[in-house]
Amino acid sequence: MASDVVQVKLVFELPEQKCMFRLSKLYPDLIFKNISMLPLPENMGNTLVEVSGSRAQHLLDDLKKEQNVASSKVVLDTPEQVLINIHVNEAIVLTLLGETRVIIDYPLIFQDGQGFLTLIGERRDIDALLTRFEEKGITFTIKSIGGTNSKEILSEKQKEVLVKALKTGFFETPRKVSLTKLAREFDVSPTALSEMIRRLSKRLAEHYVKGNA
Repeated sequence: MASDVVQVKLVFELPEQKCMFRLSKLYPDLIFKNISMLPLPENMGNTLVEVSGSRAQHLLDDLKKEQNVASSKVVLDTPEQVLINIHVNEAIVLTLLGETRVIIDYPLIFQDGQGFLTLIGERRDIDALLTRFEEKGITFTIKSIGGTNSKEILSEKQKEVLVKALKTGFFETPRKVSLTKLAREFDVSPTALSEMIRRLSKRLAEHYVKGNA
């Protein structure tokens, strides 16, 4: 049922040996927004990080010194914002998030040694992810947990699609069910289902932004 889907906001402590911990502690005034993450083999990760603040350009030299960084490339460079594609080694958090059935509500924000994360999914799947956090020694604090208020922002059909997509692993990387196969469940074309998912994702995103404005 749609009521099984919850939204959890949490703060977690970054492992001290990780580059994002050191950089965010070295530059506590900067905001690091991880806007895209892709797990790679051997616990590596491919990330796209937006760094905002008056000292954004200053961290580039320090980034090159990080042993956990396999490579980095500046995609966008402005006086107060830098967009960097970073390949990292031993990406524990990224690997855990890549294994989960839970939706990650981007961006994943880092500041001053902490990570701020919003998850949407079935309660049991979120509990399983948090158990994995504990097993890896990642300390976290749940700031809020509750329904997604989907009754107000999603139609019954959209709620049905969201829950089915979550349960079948559509949002996982790699997907456990294809768009075509999932579309058959609702007797619609893949194009129609893709549009449904785009619209419900947009509604959830707008709801999140409005709630955090």
